[in-house]
Amino acid sequence: MKRLSILLSVFLLLIGLGACNKECNEEIIPEPTSLKLNQTAVTLKVGETSQLTATVEPKDQTYTVTFASDKETIATVDHKGLITAVAEGTATITATVGKLTERCVVTVTTSGSTKIINELPVLKFDPTFDKETKRVNSPEILDHEKALGRVAQNITLGEDQTLPGFVNTNLTITAAIYGLYTSGTNHAIFAFSKESVDDCPKTIAMLAEYGFTTLEESNKGHFLQKLGVKDDDSTVHVTLFDAPISALQSTLQIIISKEYPRKGLDVAHALIPTVEDFPSYTDLMTGDVAKIKAFETSLGFRSYNAEKSDEAKVNLQFETPSAKQNETNYAWVRYVFTPSGGPKASKRIDCQVNFIKQSSDLNDPKIKEWFALNGFDNDFTNFQDQFVYAYDATGEIFCFLFIDNAETGAYLQIYKNPKTQSASQRRRLAIEHYESIKNDRPILPSTKL
Repeated sequence: MKRLSILLSVFLLLIGLGACNKECNEEIIPEPTSLKLNQTAVTLKVGETSQLTATVEPKDQTYTVTFASDKETIATVDHKGLITAVAEGTATITATVGKLTERCVVTVTTSGSTKIINELPVLKFDPTFDKETKRVNSPEILDHEKALGRVAQNITLGEDQTLPGFVNTNLTITAAIYGLYTSGTNHAIFAFSKESVDDCPKTIAMLAEYGFTTLEESNKGHFLQKLGVKDDDSTVHVTLFDAPISALQSTLQIIISKEYPRKGLDVAHALIPTVEDFPSYTDLMTGDVAKIKAFETSLGFRSYNAEKSDEAKVNLQFETPSAKQNETNYAWVRYVFTPSGGPKASKRIDCQVNFIKQSSDLNDPKIKEWFALNGFDNDFTNFQDQFVYAYDATGEIFCFLFIDNAETGAYLQIYKNPKTQSASQRRRLAIEHYESIKNDRPILPSTKL
């Protein structure tokens, strides 16, 4: 009996070793880390086909991708990813490998279908604006928005940012805003959709019609986004993310931006640090038109422009003629005694300088010399190539030099901003001011130097 027990144990051990040997020889395939489709939206007529191709990473492994249609009565898909249009409508094809999924929205039309107008904003990144209303007046945009039934209306983004746009909450794309800027030289158009980032077949189909046929998901910033590049123009990008706005009945925000090359600003000359050419904030505060004019005349650089001035409000414009451009660091200055609303609604002097070509020029140590010569030698600060500021001797008057975010010009502002107790507080206030103005359009069109 004992011998039988030993033989049985040996037999079981051999079976176990055999099983281990078989399993250990099998290659362990790693989980896929990425799944991408060659297209995320496609439009077909009934009977047409389109091939979906999946790319899975790591690429040195072999994976099986499965395809499925949520509406086979509209579009089918076989095991190789071949889509066949069956009937008019919209279907979503889902590709799956491991725990990863990607989707392609299929829009099927019939040969006799009437084309539905695309609700996305027209891709015009350089609109013109009415000088009085500040609203877009480009005919191409106005015609497009009128056809969609979107009407001109102010749109509030966040708590205190209101921008002119177009609204029709009966549409999927309920609103559009033109003529914005994102970072650097990017011109942007904003749109707002009733769909959400994880379920937006109509929006994706409209973007595909505009040439954004491939969108990739990203969790950058710890929230879901869809990102894409226009098929025929790598400088045009689209970003989709959820940012609900109840007044627009929208959930999804769409930013379409175009990057323009950085050319640098037009300049008249290098900085002249030895010239006393600052406008007078003291004379501005008197509200005396004659006194301000007399001061500017005494400088001998700038001429009064009556057409761009409003003497009743003591908002006065002075411009440097071409013959004087090489003698001063200013292209024009504007005394604003009666400001309109907004974050800069304080008595101030707005100026455009004519010596800064790019942001690195803000590092010129001669700027400090020029500021000091003109009475601003208190707490001079250069903040990370973004802006320069200093106070006058009283610590009450603030001088702020920057390039606007759209890189249309370099500007200087002078206004009352009493100096706070610490350097960190002063920097914080300067940063807040910069953030509030960097996306603003210039107070006046940039002067061609």
